[in-house]
Amino acid sequence: MLYKYIIEKKPSKFLELIPKKDKEKIIQEIESLKENPRKEGVIKLTDKNPPEYRARQGNYRIVFKIQDEFLIITVIRIFIRGDDY
Repeated sequence: MLYKYIIEKKPSKFLELIPKKDKEKIIQEIESLKENPRKEGVIKLTDKNPPEYRARQGNYRIVFKIQDEFLIITVIRIFIRGDDY
């Protein structure tokens, strides 16, 4: 079963500002989460309900939530490594 993903407004705007090459790699990483959102390299950040997870793509970090009952991944933040969570 494949998950669908939603990119919230703030991370979507961030994607518009970064170089096209980086944007394409980030989108590829998000696409790869559709098959297995808890794949190797994904780190659980919080115990909230739903919990937040983090994936890496180069110098960028992608923070997202997983809703298993609806098969939805919601990207809530994308930022450059070194910025605060």
